[in-house]
Amino acid sequence: MQVARFLAEAFTTVISIKGNLMMDIRESLFCECCGEVAVTEHISDMPFEYGDGQDRAVLTVRVPVMSCSACGMEYTDERAERIRHDAVCEHLGLLTSEEVRAIRSVVDQTLKEFSEITSIGTASLTRWENGQVLQSAAYDKYLRLLRFKPNLDWLKQNQSERAAARVGTEDVEVKFRAIKVDTLLQARACAFSL
Repeated sequence: MQVARFLAEAFTTVISIKGNLMMDIRESLFCECCGEVAVTEHISDMPFEYGDGQDRAVLTVRVPVMSCSACGMEYTDERAERIRHDAVCEHLGLLTSEEVRAIRSVVDQTLKEFSEITSIGTASLTRWENGQVLQSAAYDKYLRLLRFKPNLDWLKQNQSERAAARVGTEDVEVKFRAIKVDTLLQARACAFSL
């Protein structure tokens, strides 16, 4: 079994051209279902449903599909999932995961730096960049504004000004308004029961 897996991984990718379509075909991959070395990969149009009720839409994407000639199993992998995710983003008018990642990389900032400046959580940014979840329409608009350097520069300056204003305030005692407990209030509290 290990020899078969090694051989399956050792095969090279063959690129063939049919018309204007480039197809990535990998010969003899290992089948996760039956264990045979009989899987080929091809590109296929695959429709899928997105949404519910009146918002339901059928989207069609071109994805890599693996087919086992031994057991007949067909399946897709994470590449197809990414393609479907991007199709949903396009359908909804949202930035794709690659476009979200590009915004941060253009400004040359780490995830943590970008998060601190924009006040977007690192977990959310990671999920958007990896295509695990869709950003809301509001965050999508915010991210689109961050494509423009003056907007990001303003956020950086604003963050610097807030940090400067906080310097020296660590020792300032903050007082909160409190309820003054008198004997009447104390008697009411003692008499109260559920």
